[in-house]
Order: sequence, then structure tokens, then C-alpha cells
Amino acid sequence: MDPAAVVRYAVTAVGGILIALMVARVYSPWARRRPGEERQKLRVGLTQRLLVHRFYAMAVLGLFLIPRLVPEGPWFLLGADLAALLILASVLLFPLRYYFTDVGFVLQSGRFYRWNEFGSYRRAGSVVELRPHERGRAISLYLSEPQQQAILPLLRRYIAQASRAN
Repeated sequence: MDPAAVVRYAVTAVGGILIALMVARVYSPWARRRPGEERQKLRVGLTQRLLVHRFYAMAVLGLFLIPRLVPEGPWFLLGADLAALLILASVLLFPLRYYFTDVGFVLQSGRFYRWNEFGSYRRAGSVVELRPHERGRAISLYLSEPQQQAILPLLRRYIAQASRAN
């Protein structure tokens, strides 16, 4: 097989994998039912959706736009860049919601986070950062100011309870 064809297939496959990972972050067809009683449901706006998907969106855009600057020929299959951009736009336009329960929260049907995983929270602009008890990665919730005001009682109640329990 021609080495240039292998590169084109590999770059196209990496783009497809990045898009799949972006979708899998928030949509899981085999996700279990959210545990607990639903307390709050918040719709995620376009700006917040861009923030949620920013890493994978920039990776896909970079993967298909940067090779355009290299004059050594096509680095991906014909039409793959246009298809990736259309899929990326459709994923960004698909509605998302945060679901908050008395047990934890989830973004759409992605990973469910339990309140007892977090020891504190911090608000900064349009971000509510939930910090774990010990070392680990903080989780950022991208919410507008009115949405933050709506979930603050939940955060005060459940994260404070989880902090006292541990």
C-alpha cells in the first residue's frame, strides 16, 4: 500500500476517534438511570457547550486545518475535513442538560459524579469548579450566573454534607 494512503487513512481515523470521544463524553447509550431523586435540571447554552467540548473541538480543527498549511499534499481522505466540520457543528448544536439529584450530578447521559467525591467548590465567572477531597482533577461546571444561583443551595447542602462525613 502506498505510504501516503496509509497517512491519509491514519489521520482520518484519528479525527474520527476524536469526534467519537467528544460525543462519548456526554452521550452514553448504555448509561444507567441516574440514581436518586432529581432536584434540578439545567439547560446548557451554546457558549457553555463550546466550553465543555473545547479540547476535542480544537483537536479536530487542528487535525484538519494545520495540514492545509503543509504543501506536501493531502493528509486525509477527500471530504473527511468537511464531514468532520459538519459533525463537529452538529454535536455542538445538539442540546445538553445538567441533571442534579440528591446523590450527584451528570451532564446529559455521561459519567455520573457523586456528591461525596467532592470536598469543596469554587465559583469563578461562568465556572463552578468542584474539587475532590484529596488529589485529583477538579470538575468544572459551565453555568451562567442565574444557573449558578439556582444550584448554589444544592452545592451548599450536598458538598458540605459530604465534607463533614469524610
